[in-house]
Amino acid sequence: MTDSSLTSDERYALGCMSGTSLDGLDVATVRLSGRGRGLSAEVIDHLGIPFDEALREQLQRLASDKPARPSEIAMLARRLGNLHADLCEEAVGRIEASMRGELAFVAVHGQTIAHHPGSVAGPDWGTTWQLIDPFPTAERLRVRVCTDLRGADVAAGGEGAPITPAADPILFPLDQAVVVNLGGIVNATRWSARDAEPPGLPWPAVEGGDVGPCNLLLDPLAEALLGGVRYDVDGAVAASGQIDDRLVDWIVVMIDTAMRGGNTSASRRPRSLGREQFGQAFIESTLEEAGRLELAPADVLASAVDAVARRIAEWVGGTCTTDVVLAGGGVRNLALVARLVARLSEARVRVSSELGLLPEAREAAAMAVLGAMALDGLPITIPSITGAARLTPAGRWTLPALRGDLR
Repeated sequence: MTDSSLTSDERYALGCMSGTSLDGLDVATVRLSGRGRGLSAEVIDHLGIPFDEALREQLQRLASDKPARPSEIAMLARRLGNLHADLCEEAVGRIEASMRGELAFVAVHGQTIAHHPGSVAGPDWGTTWQLIDPFPTAERLRVRVCTDLRGADVAAGGEGAPITPAADPILFPLDQAVVVNLGGIVNATRWSARDAEPPGLPWPAVEGGDVGPCNLLLDPLAEALLGGVRYDVDGAVAASGQIDDRLVDWIVVMIDTAMRGGNTSASRRPRSLGREQFGQAFIESTLEEAGRLELAPADVLASAVDAVARRIAEWVGGTCTTDVVLAGGGVRNLALVARLVARLSEARVRVSSELGLLPEAREAAAMAVLGAMALDGLPITIPSITGAARLTPAGRWTLPALRGDLR
């Protein structure tokens, strides 16, 4: 495919996302109109596929900092690249007949296997690694591919996360709202005045942050307590249990401690989060505490769900009266949604599908929006959120191979 549509006010793009839950790959097809401060986006299709168990285990090993041969990492990057290309080809095939233009680009997050920003690794050693080989997608779709969306922010001293706040006001054109993504990690975005944009920048005055674990906590607990299942389907077991306030308090304190890097005397501050804070050791300590309290599995899951909801409600604010939009795979946990509605009783809590965006498509759609901003020369991360010292360009672009006689 050519990229002649880059000069048009209307562009089509694909956004690809595989998150910290390691459950699969999502591709959103997005129709983009306008540029810069006038950018708008419409998600017109979504595809998702699960990772097979072998791929999930390989990624889990890398994300847990287990040793791997360079050749193994390279082949895994290529396997992910082929998987992206397969799903992107399918996505284009589903809507190609109705497209009024051509595909402008594909924006790929890649699979995070290491995230050690400057606050963890030291100011001169911050780094982040989203594994992907973009060449299969660039070659097979004949389109430019944007990757490495976090790296520039980390190089400028930022956390590189959360990365979606700049995209949320474009995906959800509300005057004021809070968007809460229930993925492996909970990340949240809040804006209250769309007309208060910083001069020359495309986003309104936005707050955002990683709030704590969601599926990184709930799914491994369910797997350990319920006989090897991958997760608590619909949150049904959690909904049948009784919340134990002692375990809720303990989990919240442990989350806060992890967010302060294990320093219980440090003040709480937003930071980017992942398996580095909420990996197997966190799960094992939670199970040990639940065992000490002699809680039944359903009560452990009910309490963990309430702890996640409490952390979110603390970030949002107990007196919030605006729209709270829930997205991400965690919305399938009906027990969690119910606890959020209860803890945010003054707010209007809605699932993103009520606003026309499937919850599982939100992060992939955000990648397409961020890719458009990067292509237009705009910053995609917000220094007041990530802690970067300056606004940065973003993205690494892979171009399709040239065709024809090059002599």
